[in-house]
Amino acid sequence: MRRMLPADVTHLVLHTTAGRRDADADAIRRYHVEHRGWPDIGYHYVVLDSGEAQKGRSDSRQGAHALGFNACSIGVAMIGHHDHHRPSQAQWDTTIDLLALLSYRYDVPTRRVIGHRETGARKSCPGELVDMTVVRLMVADRVDALSSPMSRATHPLIQLTGGVRW
Repeated sequence: MRRMLPADVTHLVLHTTAGRRDADADAIRRYHVEHRGWPDIGYHYVVLDSGEAQKGRSDSRQGAHALGFNACSIGVAMIGHHDHHRPSQAQWDTTIDLLALLSYRYDVPTRRVIGHRETGARKSCPGELVDMTVVRLMVADRVDALSSPMSRATHPLIQLTGGVRW
């Protein structure tokens, strides 16, 4: 796996796993390693239907989630198939929070928070029921809230992401 520096991160790519709603990062890791032959899970973060966020691949390692963007992006995947059902409210809230924190941490403009389908992939990912314009607007609102050192320090996802800035 290629090393990725914080300055390499120019995009955040949102995905849906298009699979079972009861999967988790460990199940995806097993699938990626055992069936695809990859050295690790392709995504950097996974958000469960319950709203729990889990760590996938290390941020310091290039992902395997969006052809042409792996060397310059962090991949966030929502469990489920969002062509068929909307993310749960808990999953939605955590995903937006996580994207906002990562956007702030890596200084990624919200216009570069993109869905997998926006990378040129022939997929609907992160799902037909996920409006990326709405995602970007919500992420922008939450990034503004992170301008306060207190809100960053007490953010519930701060430990998962390893802090705010490198």
